[in-house]
Amino acid sequence: MSSRTVILMTLLLSVPSFAVPIYLPGDEAALPPLFSQIASAQGSASSGVNVVSLKSRKRFAVAGEWFDPGDRVSLGENRALEVIHQESVKWIGGGAFQGQILKSAWAEDDRTFDVALSRGWMKIWIKPGTLKPRIRITTPEEQIEALDGEFWLGAHKGKTELYVIRGEVKLKSSEVPYGRQTYIVKQKDGGKAGSREWNAEAMEVRLASAFPALGQLLSRSQQDWETGKSSLIYASFRRKGWRKHHRFDGIELK
Repeated sequence: MSSRTVILMTLLLSVPSFAVPIYLPGDEAALPPLFSQIASAQGSASSGVNVVSLKSRKRFAVAGEWFDPGDRVSLGENRALEVIHQESVKWIGGGAFQGQILKSAWAEDDRTFDVALSRGWMKIWIKPGTLKPRIRITTPEEQIEALDGEFWLGAHKGKTELYVIRGEVKLKSSEVPYGRQTYIVKQKDGGKAGSREWNAEAMEVRLASAFPALGQLLSRSQQDWETGKSSLIYASFRRKGWRKHHRFDGIELK
């Protein structure tokens, strides 16, 4: 065996092995959504939410953990949470919220983040990225998709409400993408009405008044989005890879 081979083998053996995978920039598709932060209108010290997994296992998730595909979250009117799917896709949910992460990462031919909204309110932010992500949200009455936009979505009392602030949002039941300041109500029986006479700021004030925790988190989330802090938060956790207490399919990873 030559001295060069011995040196090479020594170097390979000396490289440390990591039990926790480290994800590099560009690997966002391999990571699940990040549970970024939570707000409580009652000033509770609790930092987490109760989650039911795809296999009906229950756990308590805290801010800074990753959600798994199939995870369902329910919140009372006095609480709200923020989820970051990727550096250019995030949302907050509240207002007696019931939602589910349907798919955590995308396939090469379908780069879509899937979420279900059974009840409550969501505000969604999405902007074009290098991986061209899309978000698809399913409510009992409709399915909504967006590649670039900022909008509110509500599901309650047999109807879905959509308020587009900017960008374009596509409804499954319509061939026409809806743009800025479009207001759509989709009834359970299929009825639909649209209006362009509404004010985004007034809409957010109304929701903040009705659901203080949602308004509290909205203020922080909007500022984080506009200053680019949301991207920095996600990038920071992405570099850490899977966190110690992340669970996948009910198995805790160490």
